[in-house]
Amino acid sequence: MAAAEARSVQLNSEAVEAHEQATAILDVAELKATQVRFLMADVDAHVVAASAVSYTHLRAHETD
Repeated sequence: MAAAEARSVQLNSEAVEAHEQATAILDVAELKATQVRFLMADVDAHVVAASAVSYTHLRAHETD
């Protein structure tokens, strides 16, 4: 019985360690997701709307 209890304690310890590692990984993933959101917001703030124009329109803006 002592061997079974020791194994149970070992398994519980391994489960706690695995949970802590998973939590750390999720924390990093959440941080990265936040960084991506900030980068996307920064890009959105600096992007000027672009749309297609005709060749004639482009020629109208040419300079000599």
